[in-house]
Amino acid sequence: MSKKYITVTSATWAAAIDTTTALSGNFRLSSITLHFDTAPAQAGDITFTVIAKDWAIYDNILFSVDPSTASDTDITYTPTNDLIFEEWDQIEVAYANADTRTYGLRIVTQGL
Repeated sequence: MSKKYITVTSATWAAAIDTTTALSGNFRLSSITLHFDTAPAQAGDITFTVIAKDWAIYDNILFSVDPSTASDTDITYTPTNDLIFEEWDQIEVAYANADTRTYGLRIVTQGL
């Protein structure tokens, strides 16, 4: 029986968020967590997107939210069902972060 390895792709900064996983194997998405030091005030969506290894036609937004609408400082995305991806598929988190809030991002995956 093979071991299932947990991988964390993390990022922190006070600028635009543009973080993408780079996994060389099939994987399951476990969770995405994002924390801001102060709630963003300017409107703009954070997107969690699957970037398919095949073609852009297969890309899909998993989750999208505007944190300024509810003064959110913590955003957690946990799939309600197994989300399994092929080798070289990517999970991308993108946000303009116009308020330049300091953030901490973690994309947690499990190798299959």
